[in-house]
Amino acid sequence: ALAYIYVQLGQTDKGHEFIRKATKIDPRDAQVKLLI
Repeated sequence: ALAYIYVQLGQTDKGHEFIRKATKIDPRDAQVKLLI
């Protein structure tokens, strides 16, 4: 959720950072895959 909010606010670098962290925690998480 935080990644999506950051991207929507135009802070794409911060959003992508959260996406990378989430994929490291659970690479099979479907919600994270939707954000990629």
